[in-house]
Amino acid sequence: MAIKGSLVEASLPEVIQLIAYSLKSGCLSVTDGLNFGNIFLREGKIIHATILKRDSRLGDSLLGKRLFEKDILKQALSAQKSKRKRIGEILVEMGAISRQILEDELKHQIEDALYTMLTWDKGYFNFEEGLLPAADEQTIQLSSKDLLLRSARRIPTWQEIQERLPPAGTVLVVKKDGKDLELTESEATVLSLIDGQKSIDEIVKKAGIDFQEACKAVYVLMTAGVVEEPKTHIEKKTASGDEVEHKNMGQAFYESMQYDEAEEEFMKVLDGDPEDAVALFYLGMIEFARSDNESARDYFQRALAKERRVSILSNLGCTCIRLNLLEEAVGLLEEAQEIDSKNPKVVLNLAIARYKSRELDAAARGFKKTLSISDGLITPYLYLSLIDAKAGDAQNAIGLLSDALEKFPDSAALKNNLALLNDSIGEDEAAESLYLQALLAKPGDKTLLKNLANLYYRVGLYNAALEYYEQIPEDDRDAMTSARLGRVFLLKGDVNNALDAWKRAQASDAENDVLRQEIEILSDLVSV
Repeated sequence: MAIKGSLVEASLPEVIQLIAYSLKSGCLSVTDGLNFGNIFLREGKIIHATILKRDSRLGDSLLGKRLFEKDILKQALSAQKSKRKRIGEILVEMGAISRQILEDELKHQIEDALYTMLTWDKGYFNFEEGLLPAADEQTIQLSSKDLLLRSARRIPTWQEIQERLPPAGTVLVVKKDGKDLELTESEATVLSLIDGQKSIDEIVKKAGIDFQEACKAVYVLMTAGVVEEPKTHIEKKTASGDEVEHKNMGQAFYESMQYDEAEEEFMKVLDGDPEDAVALFYLGMIEFARSDNESARDYFQRALAKERRVSILSNLGCTCIRLNLLEEAVGLLEEAQEIDSKNPKVVLNLAIARYKSRELDAAARGFKKTLSISDGLITPYLYLSLIDAKAGDAQNAIGLLSDALEKFPDSAALKNNLALLNDSIGEDEAAESLYLQALLAKPGDKTLLKNLANLYYRVGLYNAALEYYEQIPEDDRDAMTSARLGRVFLLKGDVNNALDAWKRAQASDAENDVLRQEIEILSDLVSV
């Protein structure tokens, strides 16, 4: 089953930890919008990683270390054409390098690719289970925790550490599988102080080392998965191993979208503690994913009664937006923003709540703030263009979406909205082109089919309109779509299909007197 999402919502180290914990095998594809990389894992161990279109090659790298002469590399490259083997294997066969040198260099290149990808804090990831490198690809076996630990130590600036650390009042606990790693003296000192009771602020003060060095040690330990925020409430730190296991399994099932299995695990936790905040939160997330918003709200409210955390406040706010409880949503999201003012998800959802509450100026400020925090999101552009359109400034909205489309050229949503704006000002050819491009990205999308068919209907291209209206499944056609489809059939002289389409429209819009009269007239024609 695929695991996919945004690096804004889940960091790459977190995703790697989840896959490693689940002992999965497959390919984790990652992009920051400009570059694209693959990380291959077998049973939770990293075996290969590469970034596409990188200049560095194995042969050139080894040559640069003066392990052999340039003529040797030329001979190896020539032999590669006939033997169809990897250049490293050929160099070993030639005696130019040892097997150990080859493995060390591969490990270095894989680690270098991983370290680069781990610096990407925006973009998208997608894990495809079972997808492994080609049989002739040279692979190694690396501990994900060791790699994450070493990569975290490479973080370049104090500002980045500050931005990535959780609030100073956060309490941390040690994970049971973090004892076999080689830690620096500072990391070992900080780790010895983490007991499930002290906050990050208390740990840093008691460490007796430089403040920034202590904060970096906390960040490194968290990134490597050695320590984490407690899965249970602080008072519950003596919880049984079974309870912790149920939570870990439930979270793993949830992340892989196996919601029934995740629900079963978290329900077992509630059997022991009916008010466990972590279990309640994830059960809320499960119901949210199932679109059972009332149940999701109930779980989130119960979790919030135990812990007023940003994640609970934010997701309860989103649920209230779905339920159109906008005043409640704004209050919850404002509280979440006070706790974490740089959380793009919180800022974005607060702006959406204000937009739906018709607070357009405040919403616009919120969407612009979201982009200042993270420019890897498409949603703010969509809403900002709607605000411009509502203000009567269609040209500015078009300019905004055109700029956004340069950043996200594959976005069907941007193309659809830009097409609608062009449609509204009579730029029919531009609108048609954008709708067709969007349909290439999302074939069969009902909204795109309807919008393109409506464009053709408006300009009198009825055969084209019919083609796209008919691609919309009958159960998904609203009254207007069915009514227009009926008129197209009538224009083509197909009275029976016109009557059927109008009757479906009437079933959705029983109060439409014009439609009722047209059906009566057409029924008389059919009966003659």
